[in-house]
Amino acid sequence: MATESNLQRVRHEEGDFRPCHLCSINAYLKWLGSELRIPKQKIEEWLPETFEPQDISRFLSWKPQSKTGQRAKLLMLTLADTGLRSGEALNLRWKDVDLDNCLLSVLRKGRKERKVPFSIELRKVLYKSIPRSVEEFVFGTSAGTRLTRRNAYRNVTNACHSLNIEKPARLLHAFRHSWATNAVKQGMHPFVLQRLLGHTTMDMTNRYVSLGTNDLQKGHISLLADRREALPFIHKREFFRPEFKLSSSSLADSMGLLSGTKSFEI
Repeated sequence: MATESNLQRVRHEEGDFRPCHLCSINAYLKWLGSELRIPKQKIEEWLPETFEPQDISRFLSWKPQSKTGQRAKLLMLTLADTGLRSGEALNLRWKDVDLDNCLLSVLRKGRKERKVPFSIELRKVLYKSIPRSVEEFVFGTSAGTRLTRRNAYRNVTNACHSLNIEKPARLLHAFRHSWATNAVKQGMHPFVLQRLLGHTTMDMTNRYVSLGTNDLQKGHISLLADRREALPFIHKREFFRPEFKLSSSSLADSMGLLSGTKSFEI
């Protein structure tokens, strides 16, 4: 029987309810005909863990000998330089890689295609891994099949252990957080960021990129300061005009985590 004392006991044993738990429990209480409801709780803001710039430099200078290690390095550099979701990266085939224009053709949610630029540094790494057939997966297995997310997670975990890099929470997704945070720090417009990340709404983009206090202070623009020092701004209507285009090479070179790293060797 659902009573207030039972709900208090569950909260004491399990901790605070998550939003998905609240919906399920309240729906069950309504189905029982009970008037009890659990009110919405204020959720503390969660700042996602990201990789440090020195961690990316270690990934770049790492020279694995095994094929598994080389594949893991290519995957990590691709995620760090493009901000792709791990599933989007693992689904890439070589026919989706445009080395001439430094663009990736990515199938996002809903089977919609979007173009994602990458840097010259990543192009050099991709060029060394070109296979015989363009139908092959970029991150395929020796049998020619798609690398599973579980095996990708294990390979990246082993790479972090080998390089003495502390593994952040949500390891594969941390590359995406790192890329998005770096783009915001460098002044990328939110609408451009939304388009590159493949979000359908600005709410997703605003929820995704969280900045610490120091970053917010650095990004503050005062109305009392010289307006010529303000960050570049792209108007929303201008961004959605048909003739508006993103510069793939310049954008990737300025925002990619691989750009400007001197430790990379060709």
